[in-house]
Amino acid sequence: MLNAQGEGVHEIARRLGRDSSTVLRKLRRNEATRGGQLSYRASIAQWEAELMARRPKTPNHGAVR
Repeated sequence: MLNAQGEGVHEIARRLGRDSSTVLRKLRRNEATRGGQLSYRASIAQWEAELMARRPKTPNHGAVR
């Protein structure tokens, strides 16, 4: 939402208490073409998060890393 309001990556990161590189990576990961331009799409981000949550997970069985 802040991105759509024209806020910069550094300002968004400051408000969220995150590093700007993390915010930038998330924005780029969830870009989609709209009208010939890349823009952040929350629906794409949600869809991908749900896909990742469903993926088969390897059981840990208490292994220490």
